[in-house]
Amino acid sequence: MKGWTKLIFLYIFIFSTLLGCTDTGADNALKVYPPINQQLTIEGTWEVVEDIGGEWQDKVIQFSEQYIMLGDELLQSPSYRSRRVDVQDYIFYSLRSDLDNFSISTEGIADIDVMTITDNGQYIGDVLMLQRDLVVLQLHNNSLLLKKLRDETDISLNGKDTMPEVIIAENTRDPEGIRTALLLSIKKPEGDLSYGYRTIFIAAQNNQLRTTLEGNGIYFPRRSGFWQIAVERSTIDHYSQDLIFSKNISSNILKQESSETRSAIFVAEDYSILRNIIFLSNDYIAIEEIRQKDGVTMENIVSLVPVDTLPSIKSVDISDLLGDKGTAAMEAARNNTIEEKGLSPYNLKPSSLRNTNLTLERRMGRWIFKGRLSYKTDDSFVTEDYNINLIPPNNLVYYDELSIPWTNVKDKIPGAMDVFTSPNKDIAVIVTKNEILIYSIVNAEITGVPLQKIKLEDNETIIMAEWATGQYMDIWEKTLTPLLVK
Repeated sequence: MKGWTKLIFLYIFIFSTLLGCTDTGADNALKVYPPINQQLTIEGTWEVVEDIGGEWQDKVIQFSEQYIMLGDELLQSPSYRSRRVDVQDYIFYSLRSDLDNFSISTEGIADIDVMTITDNGQYIGDVLMLQRDLVVLQLHNNSLLLKKLRDETDISLNGKDTMPEVIIAENTRDPEGIRTALLLSIKKPEGDLSYGYRTIFIAAQNNQLRTTLEGNGIYFPRRSGFWQIAVERSTIDHYSQDLIFSKNISSNILKQESSETRSAIFVAEDYSILRNIIFLSNDYIAIEEIRQKDGVTMENIVSLVPVDTLPSIKSVDISDLLGDKGTAAMEAARNNTIEEKGLSPYNLKPSSLRNTNLTLERRMGRWIFKGRLSYKTDDSFVTEDYNINLIPPNNLVYYDELSIPWTNVKDKIPGAMDVFTSPNKDIAVIVTKNEILIYSIVNAEITGVPLQKIKLEDNETIIMAEWATGQYMDIWEKTLTPLLVK
């Protein structure tokens, strides 16, 4: 018990990326070793022998290459990824405090295999391989102790009388109808170059609004579950710095880490470093960094940072995302802007010429790459953003498609400034200057009157948009309901 409590002191750190994203290679990532073999070691039929919440007690769970059965729920496109993790690293980065109630022990284990399970690119859970016939499944923020019944699977054990390939063919439609959810994070200026953030959850079923939730702070999905981002301002010797922290919502490491490491992270400079969030996805965050002294701005930098490196700011070069093609496109766009503005390289801040001075911005229903120039003119500090003509890769922006042309959106709502349309092509979320409008989509057209209007305050901007469909809408709603409370 003691060893297990220590092992699970912090919940699962990211081993690779959500929704098809790639590993970040952060300096402070877990020390991970290759698995002993690539065989699907959890294949077979398992029984839930202990469940702290009781919801899954005695249920049968089956894992195979072709499908997963979670009780009565069929997952049709599973994918498995195994990692052997150093226990000491795992102790620091992982937490599941309720597991110390399990009647198991991990005394003497030096490292452990952790298998991450996804379905259609969506995170399902993680399996901790304690023994060949005894594992812990982290599922939907629940912790289940599983004991293997047999190596084979039999779908009839779950009340089904046909083989999985037949069910897959016949079960292409969601039995609950069309289920779609959108999670938005919004930024609001609050003075003194500080910002507040809120998150809105929108769920629709069969082209009708099911629920909306709203709360302060930033919550976002990752392959290891839902996480939270917070910006905290510290002041030492009259100079301030904004530090950005991330945590898995199943742990309490955010406050602990911010209090213990603030002095170590705080850079001793004779100027303030003020930061705010411009963009957020599953594994990357775009940050604006403003450096000021005595109220005068000295430099304005944007950077794209792996979430796993926070609170350290380790900027990504565009070549890390798009290779030589990205470097060439950014340098060409930057040089064109310098030429058009008649700027001299000698007037530019050194950061302007770096390929890490990179962010994303919404424009006409799309996320687009932007670079930033910083320079002085007439004794004033000026920034100039320029477009980079490249589509963000899937490991940065997983879904960013419009099922309705932007021109059609503007025809329907002339005041539209942005729009998000769902992967199910059933709802459109349209952003105007003062509100968010939720519409049904029928036959590729925005129909009727808004299902709901959500007020926007002055100068609020959307920094994140993540979609979920089918059963994942229910998982998200269940997870976010207790969090999104004003």
